[in-house]
Amino acid sequence: MRSTTLTPGETRLDDVRDAFRRGQAAFAEWRRRRALFANTVNELTHLTDRDLADLGIPRADIRAIAREAAFGGTE
Repeated sequence: MRSTTLTPGETRLDDVRDAFRRGQAAFAEWRRRRALFANTVNELTHLTDRDLADLGIPRADIRAIAREAAFGGTE
């Protein structure tokens, strides 16, 4: 956040707007990542056990793999 010293024409409303925009951007990024997670889970769960075995993916690891793909292991 910017310093509390205000220049002419600058208001605390600018800080509120900036914070709101950062929040919007963060939420949009979370939604993008969440959609990637959901899509990855959907795609992998529709594979047969044989296809998953060929890829070396146990069915029990699908959600962990999708989480890593979408969030980079941060969640």
